[in-house]
Amino acid sequence: MENGGVTDDHLNSEILSRSELFLSTPFVKPMTEEEKTVAGIWQQVLNLDEVGTEDDFFEIGGDSLAATVLASSIEESFNCKFSPSSIIENSTIVTQAAYLSQQGGSIAPTNELPSCLTLFNASGTRPPLFLVHGRLGFTLYDKSFLDGFDNDQPIGFLEAPGLDGREAPLNRIKEYAALYLKALRQVAPEGNWQIAANCSGNVIVLEMCLLAEKQGEKVARMIMVDPINGDKISRPFWLRKKWRKRKNREIKDWYKRLIGSSSGTVEDKITDDPELVKFFQKQKRLAERITLRTGGTVVPSRIAYDPDAMQKVCYCLDKAYDRYVLRQSWPGQSFILSTEKRVTGLGIWKQHLPNVLFRIVDYDHQTLFRAGLPEVTRFMNDSILPNPEERFDHES
Repeated sequence: MENGGVTDDHLNSEILSRSELFLSTPFVKPMTEEEKTVAGIWQQVLNLDEVGTEDDFFEIGGDSLAATVLASSIEESFNCKFSPSSIIENSTIVTQAAYLSQQGGSIAPTNELPSCLTLFNASGTRPPLFLVHGRLGFTLYDKSFLDGFDNDQPIGFLEAPGLDGREAPLNRIKEYAALYLKALRQVAPEGNWQIAANCSGNVIVLEMCLLAEKQGEKVARMIMVDPINGDKISRPFWLRKKWRKRKNREIKDWYKRLIGSSSGTVEDKITDDPELVKFFQKQKRLAERITLRTGGTVVPSRIAYDPDAMQKVCYCLDKAYDRYVLRQSWPGQSFILSTEKRVTGLGIWKQHLPNVLFRIVDYDHQTLFRAGLPEVTRFMNDSILPNPEERFDHES
């Protein structure tokens, strides 16, 4: 974690000059190590070239969302509790540094977070809960999701490398699993991890569990939210690959004919071809979700997203998921929250997860993460209870 740097997507614009803000306070240079660290966090969150110790956070451009990002970053850097409400009472760097000293916070430069991980409630004493992204490579959980957990519950979001264009995307599911497991070892070396994911991301979590087991480590619980249909990913790879190649070839041929045709408009041709309609709808949905991640009400992230790089990551992940075949079983404790429409695909998961507990909810996949988000939060909270068995079904 560079200077505890948690940055939010909507704040990732060009660096601003403090001198252009015409502040009422003169510039006072940070002197102590604590002040320098806090100042560095302010600069990253607010995209400023410099900040003074007497500058007021809200006068200098901070808002409620920036306060959430700032508080999370300070917690990570100083290993002590620092909530957004603390900023209201301590809105300058000098008062924040003093407050942190009183709380017993200490800078931990050797405990930098991996670039793929954003951690909230870092000072919480409960075993952390880590959430792996879905098929797109980035999380789309609304910020209200965090409100459903106790302040003492650390929550970490794992997102794919390359979303900022600074790293190359990975190409294999096992590569993602190895990277994320390395991140967990770094921030929670004691093991006994609790790892969750939604949709396609559950295959990454499964591979993390298998890899940990192979290396003599333990995952305490695997928590699966509406996982991908097990029947589909258990099919032989060559069958799925052949089907996809044929469909891609057909779509390319249709697209070439579309562009080369002189009769009718492009819109008419797209409307007339169901496969092309589906193809372009998928591209539109991807663009909409990238826009949501980079400018919506999604949980803050340390990643400075680049839309073009995000598309490349999505493409690489798509290929990685399409190559993946579900083969191995994991004997550890697992939990599945499934929508009614995906119940038919749970049979394969039950074969590969002998110690799985179920919960079925009456939502489709899309509404589960909107209107059904409280149900998702409740499911995860129940899954990390000391004795969760009585809250779940053993058969489905």
